[in-house]
Amino acid sequence: FALLALLFVLAIVSYINRRIQYIYTWRELSKTDSSTIKNVSSFGFMDKFGEIGEYLKLEIKSITRNKNQRKTFISSLVLIILFSGIISFTDIYSGKFMNYFWIFYNFAIIGAMLIVKIMCYEGNYIDGLLVRKENIISLLTAKYYIYSALLLLPFLLLLPTLFTGKTSIIELLSVMIFTSGACYFMFFQMAVINKTTVPLNEKLIAKTGIENNYIQVLAEIGVFFLPVVMYSLLYTFCGETKADLILLIIGLGFIVTHKLWIRNIYNRMMKRKYSNLEGFRASRR
Repeated sequence: FALLALLFVLAIVSYINRRIQYIYTWRELSKTDSSTIKNVSSFGFMDKFGEIGEYLKLEIKSITRNKNQRKTFISSLVLIILFSGIISFTDIYSGKFMNYFWIFYNFAIIGAMLIVKIMCYEGNYIDGLLVRKENIISLLTAKYYIYSALLLLPFLLLLPTLFTGKTSIIELLSVMIFTSGACYFMFFQMAVINKTTVPLNEKLIAKTGIENNYIQVLAEIGVFFLPVVMYSLLYTFCGETKADLILLIIGLGFIVTHKLWIRNIYNRMMKRKYSNLEGFRASRR
């Protein structure tokens, strides 16, 4: 009886296995079974932006899900909130140029902490990004849109300075537009140079890319001090309002032409593709 029962069970299992194989083989041969990509994100409104929308989702997910990138992002937000409070409600930076420098610094924090490492996090999966031509352009464009939108945070947090008389609306707009345009243009140049992979979740020790860090520091110094020097000179010779307007116009120029200089960055990256790939692969853990 036990033997008959075992044979019966084996017969049923064999029949089920045969039916499953038959069904899937038939679907494959008749090409009636098409695979679809399931949308597991909650950013459906970004679908209308096409490929750039997918990279917008990727950047948001990367910031929110990966430990190191999330920690850096949170640190930048904390600094923005801290400096906004100090600038708005204390007299520590009461001098005109010191006040301007710290307002400008507040807007540039995100770029200094995140954009300066552009492509370093992507070094973990850079091979996949290079499979299709011009994927990098969509990625860089998505990053530019996200980090430009994030500048609204320091802008809103610094609005109390309007009521305390420490700044004006044209000055805040000028600094925000100049940061999004000229400063981000300078920060994004690091995409050509960076070739050290930054771990997504492991602790940031050991292989940190000393050579690249020096260049990143120089880029940060240039971004922080050159605009302030420009403003000082314009303020001295043209007055406050004209200085703000000139910087605003310069910033708008870079914003309007962002597609051109992003493509230029992409073309230069492709010339260094194999060298950068070697660096990314060698620095992976």
